Amino acid sequence: MRHTFGVMTVVAQLFTCNEMLLCALFRSEYNIMLIVGNMVLLVANVMFSLIGQLRKVPYILGGIGMITYMACVVITDNSILKNFATLYMVMS
Repeated sequence: MRHTFGVMTVVAQLFTCNEMLLCALFRSEYNIMLIVGNMVLLVANVMFSLIGQLRKVPYILGGIGMITYMACVVITDNSILKNFATLYMVMS
């Protein structure tokens, strides 16, 4: 059960990170809001893995989320995302 939950959280994290990168690459009207909103989902995913008492998975999920967010900041070069970067670093 624990292994299945771990795999599900990693797959959900990777799917959401993929969506964030696509939003950064293909700009639309709401891409910045979607990237910030997806970061909230990624933090919730990390919290669920902590609640599920998964040992190493929260570190992996946090690293994946921060790398993806930093990639989105570099790709978009948006000042709003840069301002949120410090907040997300502290939260992770």
